[in-house]
Amino acid sequence: MAPPERFHGAITRQLRGSGPRQTAPVARPHTADQRNALTAALPGWAVDAFDFIVVLVYADIATDFGTSKEKVAFVTTVTLLMRPVGALVLASGPTGSGGAPRSSSTCRSTRSSVLCAFAPNLSVLIVLRLLYGIGMGGEWGLGAALAMEKIRQ
Repeated sequence: MAPPERFHGAITRQLRGSGPRQTAPVARPHTADQRNALTAALPGWAVDAFDFIVVLVYADIATDFGTSKEKVAFVTTVTLLMRPVGALVLASGPTGSGGAPRSSSTCRSTRSSVLCAFAPNLSVLIVLRLLYGIGMGGEWGLGAALAMEKIRQ
C-alpha cells in the first residue's frame, strides 16, 4: 500500500491536471430493444410501488375490521413471505423471462391488489395479500431479469 504522502500527491496532481487525463464515457442512446424491455418491466414495478400504500393505512384498516394494528401488520408479513414462492413457481417456467409469465404475474398481482379494497374482513384481506405476494414475486424477478439482460455494459 502506498504511503499517505504519495497517495496525497497523486490526488493533488490529478486535481491540478498534471496527471493522466481520463475522459468520461460517451453516453449512447438506448436501442429499441432496451426501451421495450424497460417499458415491459415498468407496469409491474409500478404495481409493486402501490404495495406501500397498505402500510400507510394500517390504522384505517384496523378500525374498519375492529382489530389491532399489529394484526393488520401481519398482512405485510404474509405478502413478503409469499414473494419467494411466487418467484419460484411463476418465474421458473421454460420460457425464462418471456412475456407470457411476466404478463400473467402482473395481472395476477394487480387483480389481487384491486380486490383487497373490497375485502369484507381481515381473513379475506390476508388471503388476497397472500395471492398478491405470489404474483408480485413472479413479476418482480422476471422484470428485473429482463432489465438486466438488456442493460448496457
